[in-house]
Amino acid sequence: MPSASTPSASNAADASDNLMDPAQAAPLAELSPVPAGRLAALPKITGVRHWSSSMGSTVVIDMEDNVPYEVHRLMSPERIYFDLHDTVLPADLDGKTMDVGDASLTRVRVAQPVAGITRIVLDTIEGLKMSEKDLQELGTKMKKILATGGTVKDGIIILQGDHRERAVEILVKQGFSESSIEVI
Repeated sequence: MPSASTPSASNAADASDNLMDPAQAAPLAELSPVPAGRLAALPKITGVRHWSSSMGSTVVIDMEDNVPYEVHRLMSPERIYFDLHDTVLPADLDGKTMDVGDASLTRVRVAQPVAGITRIVLDTIEGLKMSEKDLQELGTKMKKILATGGTVKDGIIILQGDHRERAVEILVKQGFSESSIEVI
């Protein structure tokens, strides 16, 4: 079950990312606008909805047809974003923010940073616990990189020897924010 940590400030993601600004987002993913003449023929995004349950959050993107898409994950603050290519976003959805505030998702943001590409950003909670399988795989990977023994027990990776600094470096390279890593 995800931890119920709270993000530092509700606008932290706004201040630290520019995912909705095409000029700033270009280094993250190349965004090429669709020519104006093709826009009328593209499928429309008709809605974005979410709900929460004890199992987590569900976000549904309603659209007129299947479209090519990309998924990216960014850290500090943690978020996942989807670029839906060859789409039209109605004006009433462009710039929409839905506050969620559950254990794994703080909000959903919707925009069209360039013509023909809709971006959906899921602002997630930092410090989510991993599945047992994913944690086991990460523990195995770390033991191999560090050439050491160890185990995973009660949601904690235990390594033999003093590998604290190197373990943090490995986890940061894997995409974990340094502030979410606790070394004992």
